[in-house]
Amino acid sequence: MSLDLQNIINASMDIKDDFQDTKVDEALDMLVRHFKEIGENQIDITWCVDDIRCLGYECTDEEGMEVLDLVLRKHDAEYGVNWDVLEWYCSDFKLKKTKELDKDFLDSIKRGQPDGSFRSNKSFREEVSDE
Repeated sequence: MSLDLQNIINASMDIKDDFQDTKVDEALDMLVRHFKEIGENQIDITWCVDDIRCLGYECTDEEGMEVLDLVLRKHDAEYGVNWDVLEWYCSDFKLKKTKELDKDFLDSIKRGQPDGSFRSNKSFREEVSDE
């Protein structure tokens, strides 16, 4: 489930309607203000269980979420989360790989580079620092 500002606002209004309490109203207003403030100064990149399946791994939603939770808690922030990182955690978690990465999908990822190659985080940082 995605937790976005609109979901928080809707939940807040539902709770206010149910409780009709000034303290609850104030607390929920503070919560909404907080999420509005942090939402203006951040981005989110989302990975999902279907991404694991795109890599060719067979998993239940629960197994996939265990892998994603592990990725979230243990990934190296120096490199972030990318397809290689996700592949490593799936393998480490001992998920069963039933097929190789779909070639059309792989090609669509590679299209970002004129020569079809992947760009590592390191080469990207070097390119940005040269500008």
